Formats: sequence, structure tokens, C-alpha cells
Amino acid sequence: MKVLTCIVAPYWGGVHVVVERTTPFFAAKGFTRIIALPIADETMRLRLETAGASLIDWKPARLRKTLNPLTHLRYILRFWSDVGAIRKAIRAEAVDVVEVAGLLTLQPVVAAKLERRPLAWQFHSTLAPRPIRVAIATIATRLAKVIMTSGKGMIARHGGLEGSQIPIVPFAAPIDIDRFCPDDKARTFARAKMDYAPNEVVVGTLGNRGWQKRHEFIVKIANAMRDMPVRFAIVGAPVETNNAYYQEAVVDALPAQALQDKVAVLDQFADAQVIMNGFDIFVLPSVAEGISLVTAEALATGLPVVASNVGSVPDLVDDSVGKLCDVDDLDAFVAGIRALIAPESRPAITSACRARALERTGSALAAEDHFKAYAIAAHAA
Repeated sequence: MKVLTCIVAPYWGGVHVVVERTTPFFAAKGFTRIIALPIADETMRLRLETAGASLIDWKPARLRKTLNPLTHLRYILRFWSDVGAIRKAIRAEAVDVVEVAGLLTLQPVVAAKLERRPLAWQFHSTLAPRPIRVAIATIATRLAKVIMTSGKGMIARHGGLEGSQIPIVPFAAPIDIDRFCPDDKARTFARAKMDYAPNEVVVGTLGNRGWQKRHEFIVKIANAMRDMPVRFAIVGAPVETNNAYYQEAVVDALPAQALQDKVAVLDQFADAQVIMNGFDIFVLPSVAEGISLVTAEALATGLPVVASNVGSVPDLVDDSVGKLCDVDDLDAFVAGIRALIAPESRPAITSACRARALERTGSALAAEDHFKAYAIAAHAA
């Protein structure tokens, strides 16, 4: 079976990671994955081709949250040529199933319909405003043969999926369980790069510097805990469109509140599994998520997680491995972190976190969820 996966996001993110980590399992199951996407750089190309995918460099216009009419006009004017490019790929590659990765990836939906190919539509997050999520989900339940969601929690929280007459297949967080694990050497290296002592309690987060990750809320947590023996590390890569916001809300806020020695803001200085080992507690104050890959990675590394109760995060986090908090509930985040600081509790919770990841996450498990969805789509065609 040939699957054409269509991605509109030009920068590496969670959608790309899901594809990268599930594709290596395709060949053994008799599947071939072709990916149509904007190839931003050679690193992206190398990672996806190494995983086993064939790539089509497709640079569609995107729907954006902006008042600039030129952006919307460009999308409208290019829509049918973007659809045509996918139709051409469907025919040239003899595609069996079209997989649409993302809520607003609409051109492949139209292409699949016109080419009479079954559609598997993936929803990755609850970031879009609810009316938009409901509208697109309602369309998906009429056009797709199967809907895939990033975790089970998304089904109820997304909107528009209630009472769906078509199958919904949630997929697990695709992480490499063997790679993300407690590692003393990695911990020593990461602590040195963060300039934190081995015995200090470090609360950390790892993620792109997008506004939805709410890194400025970690500054608020640090301020509320300034008298506690705990340090904070915010590690991630810039998001060009968010640079001005991030500088003001996060970077400039530290000296303004005299928190320079309490909070470190760092570029990603090593692979994710190395950085995770430098933390003692993982914090995720996001306003929207799906299953949250970094949460799964933190748990696999043995880290308790204090996270916003959004998306499918509750699939992974409960009181046995951390704490779920309402978005922007400062008191709840502080209390959750405070409860996890005691060193005598760490061995037990490290084991519990690792066990949770082994039970509910993994690239092989996520791949099987994808294969199930493709089989449903193909059978329903």
C-alpha cells in the first residue's frame, strides 16, 4: 500500500517528528510512505529520507492568522494549483491512501476527493479556536474515511467529533523508548552546559519558542518560587515569527524581575534525550497540545511532569507521575512542583514515570495505530 502524507508546515515540528519516527516501520508491513511537503533544508530532507520516506518538494500557500489581505489572497489564488500538484502526485505514484497531517491542510483533501482516493485526516492539536476546530472536524467526518487524533484525549476536546459516524483512531506518542532513558553521563554533560550544579533541583522545559508553549509562565513560576531551592531551565529553538514576543515576555523579563540566576534561557545545545537528563522535573505550561511528544520523552527519561490539562496530555499524566493543572493556574503549578522537590521521593516516581512511558508510548505502537487507520481507509474506499 502506498500512502501519500501531505504536510504544509515549512518548519520542523511535531508533525514532522511523528512522520520521521513511524516511517521506519512501514517497509516491514508492506507500506510505502511518500511525503509531499515544503523541504526547508537538507537536514529535513536527510532525516525523512533516512527514515525511509520518498519526498516531493511541495510548497503550498498556507492559511495564516493575520489581517494582511495579501496573505489570504495568495492562498486563494494558489489553491487550485496546489491541489493540482497533489493530484499529479497521486496519479504518478499510484497512491492508495492520502494522509492529511494537520487541521488546515485543505488542498490534499480536495485532491483526494477529486482523484477518488480514501482520506485519512490527522488532527494534532487543540491550538486553533474552537469554532474552526468544530467546522473542520465536521467537514472531516463527511469527507474522510478515518480520522486520526494525537492521543485519545483529543477526541472529546477537539470539538466536532462527537457522535462521528466514521472511525476515529488515536495514535500514541512516537518516541524511542531505548534512547529516552535515565543516563548519568548525559546528566553530567547537560548540567555542565546549563551551568547548574549536580545536586541542584532543576525544573526544565524543552520546546520551540512559540507563544502557545507559554514560556513566560515559567518566569512567573520562578518568581513565585524565588525563595525555594530550585532552578529553572528553558531550552528551545527560536520561532522567527515569535521572536519579538519572546524577547519581551521571556528574555527581558528575567533581569526586570532579578531572576537571571534563577532561570536559564538556552538554545538547544544537544539532542533532546541529553537535555532531558539535565532536568529533575519537567514543566509544560502550554495552552494547547495533542499527546505532547516532549511529555512522553520526559516520562521515558524518568522525569515527573507538571503540565497544563490540555489536549491529550491526561493520556500520560496523572497524580502518580506528576500533576495536571488548569492553564495559567499559578498556584497549582507551584504546588505541583513543590510536591516533587523532595529527593527521597524521586527513585519511586522515576520508576513510575518510566513505566508509564513503556506502557503507553513508543514509535512502534504509534506506527501500528497508523497502519490500523490506513487499513480502515482502504477498506472503506
